[in-house]
Amino acid sequence: HAPGVPKVLVGNRLHLAFKRQVGVRDAEAYAAKNRMAFFEVSPLCDFNIRESFSELSRMALHRNGMERLWRSNK
Repeated sequence: HAPGVPKVLVGNRLHLAFKRQVGVRDAEAYAAKNRMAFFEVSPLCDFNIRESFSELSRMALHRNGMERLWRSNK
């Protein structure tokens, strides 16, 4: 794997959580162990889509010393 490259673990289809194959705690633990951000998203409900991409963008800018370009939309 590429060290230093920002990574985000995305659990897709949160709206189908009842069919979950990987538990949230397992996903969070894996993400923490591998130094990743973790988001559960639902494209159907438009939940956490923008937030996950925003965090990845923020991480990439920070990695490249360009954090001054970051503008939070919160």
